[in-house]
Amino acid sequence: MSPCSVRLNPALVSCLVVGLGSTARCGAVAGYGGLSVGLPSDRQLVALEAAAAHWCHLSFRSFNIAVFLHMNIKTALQVLALRIVLKMFTWLQSSAVRNLPVIEASLGFDGVVRLLEHTEGSQAVQLLRDEGAVIMGGVRILRNLTIHNADLDFRNLRIGENCHIGRQVFLDLANSIDIGDRVTISMRTTILTHTDIGDSRCGLPRVDAKVTIGDDVYIGAGAMLLPGVNLGPGSIVAAGAVVTRDVAPGVVVAGSPARPLTSADGQPWNWR
Repeated sequence: MSPCSVRLNPALVSCLVVGLGSTARCGAVAGYGGLSVGLPSDRQLVALEAAAAHWCHLSFRSFNIAVFLHMNIKTALQVLALRIVLKMFTWLQSSAVRNLPVIEASLGFDGVVRLLEHTEGSQAVQLLRDEGAVIMGGVRILRNLTIHNADLDFRNLRIGENCHIGRQVFLDLANSIDIGDRVTISMRTTILTHTDIGDSRCGLPRVDAKVTIGDDVYIGAGAMLLPGVNLGPGSIVAAGAVVTRDVAPGVVVAGSPARPLTSADGQPWNWR
């Protein structure tokens, strides 16, 4: 049986999505050919290493032998067990992305959203595409992408060619987010498409509006874009800025609320 032919069961899927960082949970439900694979005791270690090697093509050649030989036996076994579990986790993660119907059947669409947070690169791109997003070529997505208010799919998201999405970016898909080509969205950026005061009587109206980001835009770390904002091509948003209104092409903005620092021709902004 090849790794690609192994089908995931609901217990394994639940373990993978809910307890991705827990080796104990992963070990509790992973099995191969009737062999129960848990965190290894001394007597289980050989069986665990054999099963993981078959799954992940792991061999002792991947270890730094010089370091390994200087460890005491207990530490060496712990390092070996950890590396095996990490390899197994990587394979289980890629298998889950290829089996999204199992995820949805077991945990609903929220399970897909939670799985996305723990994927990156081509796996994250493929997951988004499979669930309705339009993702062009050359897109780089780092881990911990959080998507909110995507009840059934990701069809409200479009990302153009050769974009970079940093770690811990937050996207609110209550309305559409349209990202152009060659855009960099740095770590911990938040993009909101709606505000809702809930039961508060403060008097603020509900806002629900599309966010559009033009080609060649750079958004610094920790910036926030509010609903309805349009960033013109080539504009720059400084780190930590809170963008409350449209930004003209080529303009640099900073602050809270964000204000222009330079005009499109690079000259200091005329505040008068």
